[in-house]
Amino acid sequence: MNEQAGLVANFLQVVDGTHGADVLFLVQGKILGGFRNVLSLRCDAMASMLNGEFKEACEQKRPIPLPDHAPVAFRMFLLYLHTGHVPRLSPADVMDLYEVSDYFVADELKATCMDFLRNTEIHQSFCLQMLSFAMRHDISDIIMKAISFISNDADNVLSNSEEAAQLPSTFLKYMFQSSDLTVSEITLVKIVLELSAKPDAELRAELIPHIRLPRVSAKEMMKVIVPSGLFDQDVCMQSLAFQVDSDSVSLPAEATADRRQPPQYQPPSRAVWRRRTIFADGFAAFLQALTGDGCSEEVHDSEVDVEDNDGGLQPRDIELVMAQVACTRSRAVNALHANNRDVVEAIMQLSSAWD
Repeated sequence: MNEQAGLVANFLQVVDGTHGADVLFLVQGKILGGFRNVLSLRCDAMASMLNGEFKEACEQKRPIPLPDHAPVAFRMFLLYLHTGHVPRLSPADVMDLYEVSDYFVADELKATCMDFLRNTEIHQSFCLQMLSFAMRHDISDIIMKAISFISNDADNVLSNSEEAAQLPSTFLKYMFQSSDLTVSEITLVKIVLELSAKPDAELRAELIPHIRLPRVSAKEMMKVIVPSGLFDQDVCMQSLAFQVDSDSVSLPAEATADRRQPPQYQPPSRAVWRRRTIFADGFAAFLQALTGDGCSEEVHDSEVDVEDNDGGLQPRDIELVMAQVACTRSRAVNALHANNRDVVEAIMQLSSAWD
């Protein structure tokens, strides 16, 4: 065993919580561990969580709950912080590791994950996951690569209708209207059937009119369409009659015509899929939930915008606070001064004040 392999093996015992870890994490039911000082030195976000005046830093006796991360990815993240090394992972695990790195603002590891994903040949087993991932992070080249892969064998790639229904609504709308992707009508129907939850009602209603029933086989019509209740039975029977004799019934042109050709799919802009940093919906919200009320002093409108003196503050800290809370520069400066230049506390203070 070479030196690096030995180092990784030793630290895996720590990460797996079995050998001397002095901080523990509870990740979806799995206990993982690490050395507090190493994690703090290697990751500023970890330092804020572990060494700040929060419950974890004070109690140091129970695992820190991190329910929103994939255990395999978080385990590899801890190993990376301890050793600077990550073993070979599947593309799905690398996407999860990217999410963890994004959450904890580990930019170097994020870049490594991104390079891997950009150079990975897409496979049906993770194509839809990669498309959702790329859309969430506005990675246009991976989005277009995934769409190209889908277009070559759409019905097979979309055969897991439950997973396909979880794709972003912007892409589903495009898919139901575009002739770029040759998707059978029955595949589209099965995707719509997965959109049964109340929050999906509006999207479902928007997609149904784009299903061309006359192009569904009689077998699928009776086996899937009619029992689904998506369409009136008379409409279903008329569609079957049209298949036998197109002159026997009168159907709307859009029910039988080729789909229109919308503009080439364009990924949502960065403004829509803006990167959510650890200090926005992730880490700050997590810390606020753990510390409860009173973790920072409430700021009233009359107390802000009093002065705009940077006083030696880092411009990037000011800009980060402004971006994450959507506040003025004066508010950001005052909040940073009030919290001893602690970015997390400043954001939490302003967020609390505007609740």
